[in-house]
Amino acid sequence: MKKIFIITALALCSFTAVNAQGGGNPTDAERAAFFKARLKERQKPDLIERAKLTDAEAEKVVEIQFEYQEAVRNVRSAGKRDSLTEEQTKKLKELDADRDKRLKEIPLTDDKLKAVTEYYEEMRKRIGERGRGPGGRRGAGAPPAAAPQQ
Repeated sequence: MKKIFIITALALCSFTAVNAQGGGNPTDAERAAFFKARLKERQKPDLIERAKLTDAEAEKVVEIQFEYQEAVRNVRSAGKRDSLTEEQTKKLKELDADRDKRLKEIPLTDDKLKAVTEYYEEMRKRIGERGRGPGGRRGAGAPPAAAPQQ
């Protein structure tokens, strides 16, 4: 009788612990909404300060940039990891042109548009540099490359 009680109690505890962990993986829409909110939270204040955008302009810029990034991600994921096909390169250029056109339609002055473009270029460079730091693309714990011998 004691064994049955203990087994039942353990099963109940296990069920409660598993049930309390939530409903599993988020959907693509939930994931996109989360990343869009994070993007707005991080980029909007910077855009308002650096590019002297209004709140409404910054909101539109972040929205356009988010949609652009999603489209680029889709194009890049459709091909090989290290190289792009001619078709992918063409599509990426079209996406760039579309993003630039949509930014001009907000409307942004030339100075604001230039500041927004510089902001995202700087961000792109920082992201690229992050991958090359210690433990970056070589892998964590990899020894530094040997200096050439003279």
